[in-house]
Amino acid sequence: MEPKHIEIFKGQKATDYDRFITELFPSYSLFKQSVPKILKQQLATNIKPKILVAGCGTGNEAKLLVQYNQYWYIDACDPSEEMLAFAKTKLTPYKKVRLIKGTVDELELKESYEAATLFLVLHFLIDEGSKLALIKDIAQRLKPGGTLLLFYISGGEKELLDTFAIQSALFPEYWSPKDIAERKIRITKRLHAIPNGRCEELLQEAGFAKAAKFHQFTICSAWITTKIQNNSCLHY
Repeated sequence: MEPKHIEIFKGQKATDYDRFITELFPSYSLFKQSVPKILKQQLATNIKPKILVAGCGTGNEAKLLVQYNQYWYIDACDPSEEMLAFAKTKLTPYKKVRLIKGTVDELELKESYEAATLFLVLHFLIDEGSKLALIKDIAQRLKPGGTLLLFYISGGEKELLDTFAIQSALFPEYWSPKDIAERKIRITKRLHAIPNGRCEELLQEAGFAKAAKFHQFTICSAWITTKIQNNSCLHY
């Protein structure tokens, strides 16, 4: 049974994911390259940390991390069998990566991590409790002081329309006007982008410290935060 409120990538969506994601988000490749370096800084005192890649998709981020540092242990989970099949082809040579079919809430609570990533997932969830539940599920499995990196489509509808118009100039030339119009409708009407400030509210409620933005390009932004050691000491 497929998880509720989660878009499962399969068929052509799974096959085309790697190509499509770099075409839709032109800064994605640059963003990805920054992630291992940022985590290295955050994990400087931990020689062999465990890192959770939530919604790992085809395994791009997990592969970057394990290639960057041979001592990092990676658990990469995703609810899509087809996406995980692509991930397996990339990650089979790496013994310190474990691929898990399922969602974060299905991971045993005894699993604990020094860091976690949540990339291009939150905007698929409706903000009626599902976004918060996912962030809380990650928080439950992070050690106190653990790092969380997020990357998602952000902004209100008007902002998304304005920035999409700019970003569309960077799309591949073979995308037809119809293709672009369909992407525009999907992003501004069908997905659940996070308005400015809302993610910080969700992080606060889930027990994380004030987040810092480290990447912004048109409709996407990336943030870093840490799990508060004592949730009774929240300060914003």
